[in-house]
Amino acid sequence: MFGGDGRIVTGLCDWFGSTYYFDPSTYLKVTNEWRLTDRGWSYFDGNGILQDTKDTQKAENIINVASRFIGWGYRWGGSNPSTGFDCSGLTSYAFAQAGISLPRTAADQYYASTKIAANQAQRGDLVFFSNGSGIFHVGIYLGNNQMLDAESNGLGIHRVSTFAYYSGAASFYGRFLNL
Repeated sequence: MFGGDGRIVTGLCDWFGSTYYFDPSTYLKVTNEWRLTDRGWSYFDGNGILQDTKDTQKAENIINVASRFIGWGYRWGGSNPSTGFDCSGLTSYAFAQAGISLPRTAADQYYASTKIAANQAQRGDLVFFSNGSGIFHVGIYLGNNQMLDAESNGLGIHRVSTFAYYSGAASFYGRFLNL
């Protein structure tokens, strides 16, 4: 594929109403594969046509922001680095750095999220906990039964199943990203 300037086209290219991706190393059209593009993770079908764009990079950015605070103490009602964080303050702050506005409390975040099954959870999703009388905790899901959260012992990485067991809670998952 050549551009109007006669040079080989690489990266994303719109052509006759479809979007394609041409590998910058081989110059070949990418087919049946996910690629990280300037639109995020994108899938190109067997004909090389863009099918889906994912927020995978946004999820990694959210996790990276929240990870900067690992080891900090817990602060009830805290929602930014100058005051410290509680669980929903951490999630709302980290998501805001990626341009996504979340409600302030864990319960409101749960109700605003798209509910997903545990086996569909991906890095960057939120994991919520309920003790039967409502949602009381939220963390950022990291995969492999782990979450990054702010709990009474401070901000850190914890196992979802261990937190649920010791708090006597059930866990639920919600999504705000296109994963």
